[in-house]
Amino acid sequence: MDESPIRSIAFVDDHPLVLEALGGMIARMPGCRAVLAASSGEDFIRGMEELPAPDIALVDLSMPGMDGFAVISWLHANRPSVRVMVLTAFFDAQLMRRAFATGACAFLPKSTSLAVLSNAIDEVMTHGGDRVQQEWAGHAIGQVEERALALGIPPRALEMLQHICDGPDMSNEQIAERMRASRHAVDHHRRWFSQRFGIHNRASLVLFAVDKGLASPPEASALEHRESWQMARRAPPPERPGVMDGG
Repeated sequence: MDESPIRSIAFVDDHPLVLEALGGMIARMPGCRAVLAASSGEDFIRGMEELPAPDIALVDLSMPGMDGFAVISWLHANRPSVRVMVLTAFFDAQLMRRAFATGACAFLPKSTSLAVLSNAIDEVMTHGGDRVQQEWAGHAIGQVEERALALGIPPRALEMLQHICDGPDMSNEQIAERMRASRHAVDHHRRWFSQRFGIHNRASLVLFAVDKGLASPPEASALEHRESWQMARRAPPPERPGVMDGG
């Protein structure tokens, strides 16, 4: 009989479909149990204060209010035993280095498959994340930067494109806030894509980014795993909002 301990996982993302996708993926991972799902950094911290420290925290970087970096910093200071894995739509070396410096031990795309995420969790639990850092950082992020460079896309325009893929329903004002830029700057990048590639709307920008391997929209994973998550949610409701019963 396999007596390996059950790995407890907490996760936070401000997009409902991503939360459903992650819940579905975790429900299908042998030996893993979701203990907390939160749609904001603030809710995540409140939930963490009420729970024993989980083994793994899956953290989105780009969230309004308390962003992923603030969440990682809090975990590093208050729950140092938790291994933090970043799941993001942003393939950016600078963000990756900052996440690792803040305390993350893995940096993966939101389009990560069930098998890859499961293997990454195994690596993080076994090796502390060093191998995951080296493999992912040296491969995917470098590839995206090379693709953007080959297409002549400036770094800030690429960042805007990734924000659109991360939250297609966000307004230009919200994107500007996350980029710490002006609305005029976002409009400028939109016009640049229109003039350079003939792309005139958000849906086309997302399709362009995915086709060129520049970003991964959360919907791809969400739709794939939504049914599993809905089945997992048929269990009795938790006593506290956002905190899941074990099972």
